[in-house]
Amino acid sequence: MKYFNVIVEFKLTKKPDWFDGFRKKYDKPFKFHISLKNGTKVKEKDINNLKEDIKIIAKNFRSIKLGFSKLWTSNKSSRGWCIMVKADKNPELLKLQKVISKNLAKYGDYVLPEYKDYEKKFKPHVTIGRHLTDEKIKEAKKEIGKNLYCEAEINSLTLMIVNNFTLKSLLDRKNCKIYKLWK
Repeated sequence: MKYFNVIVEFKLTKKPDWFDGFRKKYDKPFKFHISLKNGTKVKEKDINNLKEDIKIIAKNFRSIKLGFSKLWTSNKSSRGWCIMVKADKNPELLKLQKVISKNLAKYGDYVLPEYKDYEKKFKPHVTIGRHLTDEKIKEAKKEIGKNLYCEAEINSLTLMIVNNFTLKSLLDRKNCKIYKLWK
């Protein structure tokens, strides 16, 4: 048994001046991404079919320009608070996520039950602060600039297939396959 995720990775093409310093202080330096399909089990014999399905989906979508403009703070979890900037409504991104969720559901169960809920209530966002204590969340909110607006362009899908569903495995670029959006 293996595990897979599907995400879109991107660089922000526009962001406020305060953004990078804030993120360095309150977040880990992960690549910007939006998860479209979270941790799902897949049998070894189905991996080639999974790759082919992603390839077909990517060929039916074009690049997506995306804006982010609304501050969003998560509910406090056992790991602390998160601060995010929500993506502006984008029908093409919502369609892409629904197609991926629907077409890849056949491969297996989610690693965690909440991943199914995440996909149903899909809220694309950029995380700019994570695992913050009560004290740090208050401090961070005071440092956020008035201008939140960011822009990105999504040009590809990233499929991650791992043996162990760990952060280290997911971040290892050897486990990633990139599919360019074509249309």
